[in-house]
Amino acid sequence: MDEFEISEHVLRLPRIPNVVDAQRNQVHAYGPPASVGIVAFDPGSSQEPRTADHERVITTPTIYAPHGTPFKPADLCIARGRVYEVDGDAAHWEDEYGDPVGDVVKLRRVDG
Repeated sequence: MDEFEISEHVLRLPRIPNVVDAQRNQVHAYGPPASVGIVAFDPGSSQEPRTADHERVITTPTIYAPHGTPFKPADLCIARGRVYEVDGDAAHWEDEYGDPVGDVVKLRRVDG
């Protein structure tokens, strides 16, 4: 199978689990950014849920990457200047023979 061509790079900041602050509160912590080559970036759609006291916008893009992407749930991804959280596990595509083809990574950003 032919390799996919890398179209652009994004940054992955791996989530570091079980980090606590000085008061022993669990905090979100991330490792240093690393460049990851991707095949395509689908900017996705945005939703504006109608909730009292909030003007929230939820954006859900998708990354298409070569097989073996390092993204894990709750990692951060910086794509095209915006910060997103990885939403769940990457989906691994296989061809009809069971050979790996590529990965699909769902992202999520909540503003407001």
